[in-house]
Amino acid sequence: MNATAHSPEDCHRLFVTYAQARDLDGLVSLFDDNALLVVPSASLDVAAAKAAPEVRGKESLRDNLNTFLSRNPTFVIDDTKVHQTGDIALVSSVWRVEGERPGGAKLQMAHINSSVMRRQPDGSWCIVINWTAVDERGSCA
Repeated sequence: MNATAHSPEDCHRLFVTYAQARDLDGLVSLFDDNALLVVPSASLDVAAAKAAPEVRGKESLRDNLNTFLSRNPTFVIDDTKVHQTGDIALVSSVWRVEGERPGGAKLQMAHINSSVMRRQPDGSWCIVINWTAVDERGSCA
C-alpha cells in the first residue's frame, strides 16, 4: 500500500521516495485522476517552456513516468517553498537529478519545479498540475 501525502511537501518527498524505489504505482498515486504534467523542457528558455508538450490523465502519466524511471534517476531536493490557501497549494522546489541517458551515458540535471496541489476529501494531498524546467548543465543558477 502506498503512503499518503499528509501535506503538500509530502507529495514531493514521496515522489523522491517512490522514484528511488522505482515504484511506478506509488508515483502515479501522487497525481489527481485528471492531472496535467507539462513535460520538462531541456532549457530554461521561456520559448522552449511554452512549447513543452503536456501529458494528461493517469494512463498517459503512467507511460511518461515509466520512461522517466528507465533513466534510473536519483534526486536531491535543495529547496522547497509552499504557498497555500485553503485546499490549494503551489509548491516550488529546486531539485538535482542524476540518471542515465539511453545508451548508458551519465545524465545530470537541475530541475526547477512548480506543482499545484489539492487537498482531497480524506485530507490527503495530490498533484493536479506539475511543471518542470530542466537545466542539463546541472545548475539552475
